[in-house]
Amino acid sequence: MENILKYEIIDNARGVALVQAPEQIIGGNEVYELSLIASTIQKSEANFLILDASQIKAINSSGIGSLIAIMRTLSAKSINFNILNPSTKVMEILTITHLDKVFKLINDLSELQ
Repeated sequence: MENILKYEIIDNARGVALVQAPEQIIGGNEVYELSLIASTIQKSEANFLILDASQIKAINSSGIGSLIAIMRTLSAKSINFNILNPSTKVMEILTITHLDKVFKLINDLSELQ
């Protein structure tokens, strides 16, 4: 069973791409697919990559590391990386690691700047 992540341009005028995160980001395919999406976004007209993290039930250091790498890669191309609706599990980990101060966390797409 292959679970391919996809992104969708949801706002052409502002260049907003949205990805629905899988239930877990613990390495392997999820991390690889997220990095492929980030690479594709870099070459597009997108100004924002939004990761909907509301469904994430498990994330480990590999998953967090991949999110940091994506943020850095996109930032170098002046593309904003936002985490939308982080699940309770994601917020716990981001708060413990103080990464809640590093990532741009939003609860609603209207918060995009």
